[in-house]
Amino acid sequence: MSTKIKALVLSLTLSLTSLLGVATLTTVTAPSAAADDITCTAWQEAQGLCTPGLREMMRTMVNWFLFFLGFIATIFLIYGGFLYITAGMSDDNIAKAKKIITYAAIGIVVILVAAVLVNALLNMIAGGVDNPTA
Repeated sequence: MSTKIKALVLSLTLSLTSLLGVATLTTVTAPSAAADDITCTAWQEAQGLCTPGLREMMRTMVNWFLFFLGFIATIFLIYGGFLYITAGMSDDNIAKAKKIITYAAIGIVVILVAAVLVNALLNMIAGGVDNPTA
């Protein structure tokens, strides 16, 4: 495989990895409207009792966990791209690199779908972000 094609594959892999990393980070750090609905007295704020409910805590924990998994999958995607570029003419190394890239890409898709499903389920259970009192 020529070096131009390898460079193209590496640049596409890094671009895709960066794009998916930003998408995952945006999913994790997006502010929630439900966090603004918390009303606290001055005494509660002073005591540190003005915290989001269980739903927001679960959402935050799950999103950080999914972010961590997305980060690990992104590292594997980069590693697979590196192996593919440096495989040379070895069919075994090329097959190994392709398998790593395939499984990492599948993992990222599963993680993104899981993030959407978990957040949608938490919104449905609590009556939605737009109508938190329902």
